[in-house]
Amino acid sequence: MSSKEGQGLRSFAMAVAGSLIKRTVGLIILVLFIVATVRLMTTVPDIPMTSKFTDEQLFAQVAALEGVDSADIAYRNEFGNDNIYVGTIIVSQRDQALRLLDHTVAILRQGRRNASIIIVVNVKSATGEAFGMYDLLGSDVHSNLDKRYGPQPGNGMPPADLPVLRK
Repeated sequence: MSSKEGQGLRSFAMAVAGSLIKRTVGLIILVLFIVATVRLMTTVPDIPMTSKFTDEQLFAQVAALEGVDSADIAYRNEFGNDNIYVGTIIVSQRDQALRLLDHTVAILRQGRRNASIIIVVNVKSATGEAFGMYDLLGSDVHSNLDKRYGPQPGNGMPPADLPVLRK
C-alpha cells in the first residue's frame, strides 16, 4: 500500500470516527433534553394543608375510628395521580360501612386543599361487599363534597344525616 493510500485511509477513518463522535454526542444531548423535559412535566407542585394536621395524623384518625378493622390510605401527588387521597378501609359490620366512609371523608377534607378523595370500604364477610364514593355522594362526587361537608378544612365530623345504604 502506498503512503498516499495509507494517508487516504487514515483520513477516511478519522472522518468516520469524527462523524460517529458527533452523532453520539448529539444523541446524548437529545436524550438528556428528553429526560429533563419529562422530569419537568411530571413534577407537580406541593399542595398546602388546610389545617394543622399532617397527612399521617389524618390517616391515624381514620384508623382509630371505632369499627375500622384496618385502613390503608395514602396521599398521591404525582403525574397522573395529582392531589388525591386514595385507600381502602376494612370493616366487619356492613351497617357501619357508609357511616365510616362518611367520617373518613370528613377527616380527609381537613387535609390537602381541593384534594380528590377515592376511598373504598370493604366489608369482611362471605359476600365481600365494597362501598365507595358513589355510594356516599352519588355520581357527581367532586361537586357533592362541598355540598355535604362545606368548605375546607371543616371540623372532621360528617353531617348528622347519612345517605341510605343500598340493599
